[in-house]
Amino acid sequence: MHSHYGINRSSRVRVKDINKLLIGAIKKESEDSLWDRWVRLCPYMELGQIKFISFEDYKKALIESKVKVSKKTSEEIIAELMPVIAAHETTQNKRSLD
Repeated sequence: MHSHYGINRSSRVRVKDINKLLIGAIKKESEDSLWDRWVRLCPYMELGQIKFISFEDYKKALIESKVKVSKKTSEEIIAELMPVIAAHETTQNKRSLD
């Protein structure tokens, strides 16, 4: 059937390869967008109105994950949250009595 449509096994592109290409294109488009934004800031940096930041530092600051990882154990987190849970349950109980 594939031969009817001009497709044979040797010319098939693997999904894995397409995925790599798409990810690369998205990253490139994102970097181009960041570059355009940084270039628009350049005149203000040259005039000293805003502090100079290199493109690499600008890109790193915007792309880097802003999520902070806690080193607390699950027991510490639960102990911290128990007063919050208790306060919530108290509020819910008061509402059900009203």
